[in-house]
Amino acid sequence: MNVLVLGATGATGQLATQLLLEEHHHVMAIVRPTSELDSEVANHNNLSVVRDNIDAMSDEMLCHYLSKCDAVVSCLGHNLSCKGLFGHPRNLVSDTVAKVKRCAELLERETPLKFVLMSSSGVANRNIDAPMSFASRCVIGTLRALLPPHADNERATAQLQQQQTQALEWVSVRPDALVNCSTISPFEVHDSPQRDPIFNSGDTSRINVAKFMVDLLMSPSLWRQWRAQTPVIYNRS
Repeated sequence: MNVLVLGATGATGQLATQLLLEEHHHVMAIVRPTSELDSEVANHNNLSVVRDNIDAMSDEMLCHYLSKCDAVVSCLGHNLSCKGLFGHPRNLVSDTVAKVKRCAELLERETPLKFVLMSSSGVANRNIDAPMSFASRCVIGTLRALLPPHADNERATAQLQQQQTQALEWVSVRPDALVNCSTISPFEVHDSPQRDPIFNSGDTSRINVAKFMVDLLMSPSLWRQWRAQTPVIYNRS
């Protein structure tokens, strides 16, 4: 399988790239010109690197890269810095989702492009009436108003849910509180949060998120199970 990875230099994106390469997939990574991939994967024979800014890339250029790929894994996000939280591009994730959708339609593929997006448990699935405490709703409403990255992530998943196209199939993976672990461990996946994402969040290791995203692409049955859904992933207690 040929997979385009966005956000490949991020903490989770590097893990997803490494797992894909270990499974002998061909990976194309679009990374910022100033970013560097981990040395473990940077020189891999099955990796090709495109140094460009995805937010500034034309639809024509992205179509060129997508024409060579069967799937897209997006681990794009905003840096936890003042510039990352409040600077530009504020709509990095949602603008990229919209661009990928447009290009998938322009390509007129024989089979749909698979798109796996990393989101977060704080992004509600509008198609499911999942319970959430009043206090959590107030906090998330505040985050939506004050922190552009949260609103950006919400718009990204909403764009996938709305105006669905036959040219693209998608899964939006929602981890809870992300932690770093060196090895894959047992994890569980649910269609909605099992814990309060604000006041009682559960741990989700980045490597487990990467593993689940890669498994979605490798397993047709797993893809059918979660296609057009927003699964929530937790480390198993």
